[in-house]
Amino acid sequence: MSTIARKYGEFDVIVMGDGTHSNTLRKAVKAAFPNSSCSIVDERGSTLRARQRFLEEHPPSGLGRLIPMGMRNPQVAIDDYVAVILFEEYLKTRHY
Repeated sequence: MSTIARKYGEFDVIVMGDGTHSNTLRKAVKAAFPNSSCSIVDERGSTLRARQRFLEEHPPSGLGRLIPMGMRNPQVAIDDYVAVILFEEYLKTRHY
């Protein structure tokens, strides 16, 4: 068991996007979590969708409301929103 697996425990499934370097990352994840399965999902457009969701959930105030949605940019990292969107894509493929 890897140090990471000892710290966080094992997972049933780890969801990853299929973008650049995903094969290298998948191998590293499998080495760190050998008892977990990796599910690869299509991540095309996930960054734009995450940006849109962030901006909807954090509407501007004051004069910022005058800036059109397409011209607004989050001033924080939105990687956590991308992770949620990738997991939602994974859930769409599941049949319960």
